[in-house]
Amino acid sequence: MISRYLGYKPNEPHKKTVLQKMFNGFIVIFPLIFFLTAVYLIFVKVQKNPILEIENLLNQKEYEKVLGLIEDSLKEDSISSKHLLVYASAAEYGINESSGVEKRIKYSIKLEKEDSTGIFIEESYMKKMNLFYDSKNFFNLLCDYVNSFPQKSLDSQISSVLEKGFDTETLWLNIEENCVNQIFSKEDKFIKNKMRQIAADNLNLRSKPSLDSDIKGSLSEKSNVLIRKKGALTTYKDQKANWYFIISEEGLQGWVFGSYLKNNQVY
Repeated sequence: MISRYLGYKPNEPHKKTVLQKMFNGFIVIFPLIFFLTAVYLIFVKVQKNPILEIENLLNQKEYEKVLGLIEDSLKEDSISSKHLLVYASAAEYGINESSGVEKRIKYSIKLEKEDSTGIFIEESYMKKMNLFYDSKNFFNLLCDYVNSFPQKSLDSQISSVLEKGFDTETLWLNIEENCVNQIFSKEDKFIKNKMRQIAADNLNLRSKPSLDSDIKGSLSEKSNVLIRKKGALTTYKDQKANWYFIISEEGLQGWVFGSYLKNNQVY
């Protein structure tokens, strides 16, 4: 029955009709057509995705163009709105940084309203810190990030920033007073392991780990300090201890002799 339909007789099995040749050709060509169509659709989708262009414009500091492109993309609804708002928030921050006066927070507010999980908000902080690591307000931005996610371990927060190329000493030497206060109020293992208490009243805070260095201020007894760096082992008045670089709750930074720190331990 099938052989009759295709147009050749059983006693002529190798004689193919035009219809059979067309059928066989279609079987070969159809997968190729399907593959080329899929490649074309992927290419069109990539072409319509503005993320690469947005990234380039951000790096070029073309913030107004970024916001314009994002506004158009939000209308098309082709990309996650929260993902676009991450870039819009970064662009607004860039505008505020460059103007020093204008406060653009439209998209930042929108992101806070739409992102109940905080995942994209945190991503926006990472994006800003990555883009504006050389800004004079970088450490204000870091403080805002720390304050916005009090439930996160400070260790993980600082590690995220260190991945952007900051060494630990540079990072901590530039943390401002309001951020230090917030950090001291955090209850996590990282803080507790680095916290010490001053064991002498009016303890001198030195500019260098030496008794001959300048006095930067004084620390009151029982005040809390955060140890950031260990210095040389020194003997003073028959007491042997290391010098430590500390940050006080008031934001003072400098060196103190370890024997005047309670719970002094090598870390």
